[in-house]
Amino acid sequence: MNVNELKFVRKDEIDYPSKDNPRIEHLSADSPHTIELSKSIERNGLQYPPILYLREDGKYEAIDGDRRLVAVFDVLGWDQVQASIRDTPSKSEIYYLRMASNWDKLDFSAIEKGAYIYAIIEDEMSHEGLDIEESWGHREIRNEYMRRVADKLAKPVSSIGRYVGIWRQIPVADRKLIARNRDEIRLENKITFSKAMKITTIGRKIGDVEGAWRLYVPKETIKMKKPLGITGTELEITRQAVRSGQIRSLDQLRAFREGGEADEWTQAEFLMLKSEAVAASMLAAALKTEISKVYRGCILLGTNYAEELGEIIKEHF
Repeated sequence: MNVNELKFVRKDEIDYPSKDNPRIEHLSADSPHTIELSKSIERNGLQYPPILYLREDGKYEAIDGDRRLVAVFDVLGWDQVQASIRDTPSKSEIYYLRMASNWDKLDFSAIEKGAYIYAIIEDEMSHEGLDIEESWGHREIRNEYMRRVADKLAKPVSSIGRYVGIWRQIPVADRKLIARNRDEIRLENKITFSKAMKITTIGRKIGDVEGAWRLYVPKETIKMKKPLGITGTELEITRQAVRSGQIRSLDQLRAFREGGEADEWTQAEFLMLKSEAVAASMLAAALKTEISKVYRGCILLGTNYAEELGEIIKEHF
């Protein structure tokens, strides 16, 4: 596609930010990233004009530069902006141009990449008469479309598969909600994408992504617009406990989550060898109880039967 000469375009002539922008985060006027950008533009001028195209309805839309438009119009209060105008591209070309222009930006999250790659594949499949949900289970079909995307973006197929995998492991209903209410979720801190990634990672490790997601993001939390009741730090502690084998099932995860004993678990882990922590987790699983009770039980046994324990230690250690 050709880029025409720079042209001044009025604010009321542009539909921004684009509803199809792959960037889910940081596109609002009150985002720190947008405010920082607006200060830079105010001080140094607009160094990189946004790239727009003219839609059939007569409105301009950005291929690249939505955050710049938000910064100059909604933060700085400009009435118009100088932009590069491209010949009207096809929908597929828009997808790839947007993806390519955002890929290497540091704050373009893995889940955003996965969501947009999935949208590209869904669009390409639909043009060829395929339903993505029905076709995704066919490995050869799935890999062919991911290979196409990888070739066009000049990225490894493994990366494409990893990003799409993260997005697909979010339950379908919540994927749709995230896509539909991106700004609301972001601004009200309902579901941040780093938290979503940790939840799906935890779910993969225990073999129940849907169960883990529902444990941390109950439907009523989304419907009632309540904040997600866990911090990123707590999720990271949980993820480490899962990775080390201390949590092996959804029931153990639920007990850990409801017990609120993250600090106790973490301290216990630091005081134990990894093999001891694994043994304790296996015992907890066999007894169908949470690992913190195993820890306390062992301490209680050791206290009440100190002499017997002493003899065992002498004999075996």
